[in-house]
Amino acid sequence: ILIPMRTALVIPSLGGPHLERCLDAVAALDPAPDVKVLVLSGGVVAPARSESVDVHRSRNRLGFAAAVNTAISALPKDVEAVAVLNDDALPDPGWLGALVGARERDPELAAVQGTVVTHPDTSIDGRGIEFDRWGLPVQIDRGLAIDDDQGERPVLAISGTAGLYRIDALRQAALPHSEILDSHFDCYHEDLDLGLRLHRLGWRARWI
Repeated sequence: ILIPMRTALVIPSLGGPHLERCLDAVAALDPAPDVKVLVLSGGVVAPARSESVDVHRSRNRLGFAAAVNTAISALPKDVEAVAVLNDDALPDPGWLGALVGARERDPELAAVQGTVVTHPDTSIDGRGIEFDRWGLPVQIDRGLAIDDDQGERPVLAISGTAGLYRIDALRQAALPHSEILDSHFDCYHEDLDLGLRLHRLGWRARWI
């Protein structure tokens, strides 16, 4: 008998204009995460739709990395995987289920993401992170038109925009003082840094 994986969803936010639409999309996820955490910082007021999530507040402005760290440190001990979502992202209803399914099929998979699409032009924003020929980090397939590719491929790291991480792999890759994401990066390249640490430990990342 397969026991469903316990999952959490973390949304860091400074109270942006798209947050309520994001929360509406999260409410439609099927399957739904077991735990939903919204980290509001900078003294912003929680939106009306936040009654269905656990809200963590900080008067000080927290960068993306620090906000995600705050949420992960407060998750119940039985959570096995955590999804991270930007507050202006609108996940499809089957988004989380697809990522969890990939994680369950591969015990060495620490991080997985789908295709992130821009709106309203619906071109690809990214399918994971890699280095270009100059050694600079880039979003894979950025700017390409959406196609019907249903495959999957290994990637160096996943984007913090919308992805799923294995909790025990995150703890193994943690920095001193138990930081998962390096807060010195604030909101740029913190996902790549984490991906490199996971990669060095032998964990895999994938786009599906």
